[in-house]
Amino acid sequence: MEGTAQGIGAGRNNTALIVEHARTMRWSRMTYSTPTPFEGAAQLVVEIDYNGFNDWFLPSKDELDLLYENLASFPQGTNYYWSSTQTTDSRMAWIQNFETGEQRSGSPFSYKFQEYRVRAIRAF
Repeated sequence: MEGTAQGIGAGRNNTALIVEHARTMRWSRMTYSTPTPFEGAAQLVVEIDYNGFNDWFLPSKDELDLLYENLASFPQGTNYYWSSTQTTDSRMAWIQNFETGEQRSGSPFSYKFQEYRVRAIRAF
């Protein structure tokens, strides 16, 4: 899927593109296929209704990094989180390690079939 961006403010649109792409791909096949963990992560966050808020999305690469830089700590062992930013290889997306701050986009770590955590965010 083309069109995802990495900048601050891009996550909401990226997430909508991911969800739409997954929906289109499933319906365009003769047999139903399940979304990848990456697509499933996007679908999961858009379905959240928490404390009356239902405008959640996956953060872009830069939004995820900003989140990492401004949070005091994450529980040990949380490691990698998906961003909504796809790499130049359509089979991969950017991920971020929340123990070290490292962002990755290469093999074998960031293939969309990998299972990583998600951090839903919303604009305010």
